[in-house]
Amino acid sequence: PVVVQVPPAATLYVRVYPWNSAGVTGKTLAVYGVTVSGSAASRQSAPAVVDATSSFALLRSGLAWNRITNKYSASITLTNTSGATLAGPFQLVFDNLTAGVTLDNASGMRDGTPYVSIAGAPVAAGASVTVPLTYSNPNKIAIDYTNTIFVGTF
Repeated sequence: PVVVQVPPAATLYVRVYPWNSAGVTGKTLAVYGVTVSGSAASRQSAPAVVDATSSFALLRSGLAWNRITNKYSASITLTNTSGATLAGPFQLVFDNLTAGVTLDNASGMRDGTPYVSIAGAPVAAGASVTVPLTYSNPNKIAIDYTNTIFVGTF
């Protein structure tokens, strides 16, 4: 038998090359007597989220006031400028949101800052995703913030 030991945190890749089959139309690879043992409990996990802000261009719409709901609505369009497809889910964070303004459709708070989760579908290079936004702004002051975009889940 052949025993291959893979050190912790290492990856074993196996490549199977075709052989001369002299007219045989199919190839067969027989693997038997394989035992995989060990534990992945000590494996280092990947970071839960990765900052992907530099991979997107953001375009904010203007604000629209709804006299019936007393809310402001807007949207942000995120365009993938990375040149590669990016897999989600994405988290759009609203850093330094003006005091007294609430992002009503926030998915949650992270370190006291609201964020909106964007579905986990991949975003192709050059493709865009538009995120609707709703704000409460009882003092009717200017709404200001900066955005950070993360890939992953909070």
